[in-house]
Amino acid sequence: MAARDLSKTFDEMESEDFSGFETSVPTDLTLSPDRSEYHGEKKEKKSKITKQLIERKQLTHDLQLVRIELSQKHLQIENMKVEYVQRVDDLEEKLNEERHQKQILQARLESQLTIQQEESRRRQELIKNELDELRQKQRQLEATNERQSISSCVYFY
Repeated sequence: MAARDLSKTFDEMESEDFSGFETSVPTDLTLSPDRSEYHGEKKEKKSKITKQLIERKQLTHDLQLVRIELSQKHLQIENMKVEYVQRVDDLEEKLNEERHQKQILQARLESQLTIQQEESRRRQELIKNELDELRQKQRQLEATNERQSISSCVYFY
């Protein structure tokens, strides 16, 4: 933002009319009574004009250098923007890949968990059935033992 303002300022300065810095030499010789004085003023004015012209050219040159530097900085900023946009794109792509992997792993885990729960229920059901069979056999044996003990008791009397 500051670079644009700076650029505008330089553009405005370049388009400004610096003709006011130049002075014109009077052509009417009747204004100065002494010719040597006139030549001294003329040299002084010419010296001022030359000095102002040199200063103006130096300022213009400096302005061009600053513009070149500004242009280079602008290109560096643009390159950095492109680089960072590429980095962001790469990171977003990586993030999406990782999310996809997470979803795959989560689905796989849920599937394995469901299979293990079903297997666990099936085993519990088998153990329960085996226990029920054992209880039934135990009851039968106890009943048989009770009958035999009653028969043995009756046999001894």
